[in-house]
This record gives sequence, C-alpha cells and structure tokens, in this order.
Amino acid sequence: MKNLLKFVQNINAQEHLWSRGDSLLIGVSGGADSMCLLNLMAQLTKKENLMLVVAHVNYGLRGEASDADENNVRATCEAYHLPLHVKMIKNEGLEGSEALWRKQRYAYFEEVRRTQKADHIVVAHNANDQAETLLLHLLRGTSLNGLQGMRHRRSAVIRPFLKVQRKDILRYCEDHHITFAEDKTNSDNSFTRNHIRNELLPFLQKGFNREIIKTLSVTADQVSVDYNYLEEMARKYLPAEFCEVTVAFSAKRYCSCHRALQRVRLHQIIVYLQKDDINVTSRNIAELHKAIASIKNKHQNVKMRGLKMQRKGDTVKFTTK
Repeated sequence: MKNLLKFVQNINAQEHLWSRGDSLLIGVSGGADSMCLLNLMAQLTKKENLMLVVAHVNYGLRGEASDADENNVRATCEAYHLPLHVKMIKNEGLEGSEALWRKQRYAYFEEVRRTQKADHIVVAHNANDQAETLLLHLLRGTSLNGLQGMRHRRSAVIRPFLKVQRKDILRYCEDHHITFAEDKTNSDNSFTRNHIRNELLPFLQKGFNREIIKTLSVTADQVSVDYNYLEEMARKYLPAEFCEVTVAFSAKRYCSCHRALQRVRLHQIIVYLQKDDINVTSRNIAELHKAIASIKNKHQNVKMRGLKMQRKGDTVKFTTK
C-alpha cells in the first residue's frame, strides 16, 4: 500500500465514519496498530478540521512494560499537542480475562467520549483482526451475524483500519519511525485468538490461500452488507415497542415473519437490552424462538443472562432482570 493516509481518507468517504469538523476520541494501547492510527489521525486534524482527544488504559499486567507503553503514548500525545486521558485498572488474578479487559476499556472510552463531547470513538482494528475474528466465530459456531465480523461502525465506535493489513501498518511505522510496544503476551497461544493468529492463519496462508487475510476480510464486508439489509427488514416487518428496560411485540406477527427475520429481530432485542452482543448464542435464539412459537396455550417463560422473556397470549415481553 503506497499511501496509507489516502487509503484511510477513501475508506471514510465510502463508509461515512466521520465528518469534517467532528471531535474524535482515539483509543490508543501503544501497539503498532493504534500508534499508526494516532499518527494518521493527527495528520488529518488540519486537513479535515478535526478535534482529537486520546484515551489509554494501563492494566498494569506487564509491570514496567505497561508503564513504558503509557509513557510512550504520553510522549507522542505531547509531541502532537493532543490531550490524553489515562486510566489505571488493576486486574490481579484475572490475567486471562480478555472479555473483562474489553468491557473495561470500552466503558472508559465511552466515559471519556461523553465528558469530552466527542462524536466518535476511533479504534485500530485491522484486516488481520477481522480475519481472526471470523475464524474464531466459525470455530465456535456462529450465525450470519457472526460471519460479518466487526463492522466499520458500531454505535459510537468506528474502525477506519478494517481493510488495512497488519503488514502495511508495520511498514508504515518503520517508514515513519513510529515507536510502538511489542506485547509479549501476543505469542502466548493459550489464548485462542493468539493460536489462530500464530498457527492457523499462517497454515492457511502457506497451504491454501496466500491472500487469506484479504479473502476473509472481503467476505466479512460482504456479509455485513447483507446482514444490514436483514436488520432493516426485521425492523420493518416485526415492529416492537422499545422502552428503557423492556421490549414487547406480537407473537402472531413474529410467527408470520421469515425465520431469518425472526432470528435477526431477537438478536436486535437482546443487544438493545444487554447493551452488547458478546454473549448472544445461537442456543439462546433457538430457546427463545421455541417459546414464542409454541402452540401451547399456557404462558411461556425463558430466563437467560440478565434477561427474562414472557409470552402471555399474543404479547411477548422482554425485560431486564
């Protein structure tokens, strides 16, 4: 890739990730991906009249190395004249809890975004991350939703690097003398994602498809477009009453919809109430569908993580516990 900055600008033009004059929060870990992103976004501040603020989370899991990451991010922000917000989080005994780290990180990013009145949170997930995510979902079993991988935009979070491969990011860092941290835990294959990155993807590249990263990234992008259409149709043909902690709809209307729209609508409702889709499984969807579509006259009740679903007559109601 000859001009990464121009490529990112083109991605923004295609995906409408941010607008001229927006205020953006950049989530920076100190690794190559996020340091490259920070460099590029800093260049765009004058070109697109952007206001940038940076957030970094120091988990302290690697001792002095974690502090060195923070210091590098801090020094870079000072050089770019950008405000930096840092949060220290101690997770003693939770070294393997990646889901927890993610939840803590995004909660902090959202907190800073709101206090700083930023329009979007910009993160550095790239095409390699997308390929790893797709394979991870496939290995665990997934629906069409899981096959779309990560989206360029999800609520306030935007990902301008989703079509950029890690090799191009590393080349850019080398060419522009960008200092970044090498996380030694990335070589620990006890983490499933690391095992996919370090073993499975190289195996597929060598024996089956040299462009497997690009192939999987393109596949995820195409599935995402199709899934977006299904989401629109689900909202259109299965209207529901959304309140802060409840969602209600007609069982009869639900049963008249195509099975694909039923699954999509249930997924939308769970994500709305749980504020995340990490824990939504195909088994959850199947259990809920069975209760809603049941021909038995008695009331149907289903409980799952943080949610309760009850069908009384024609009314299906979801509530948070």
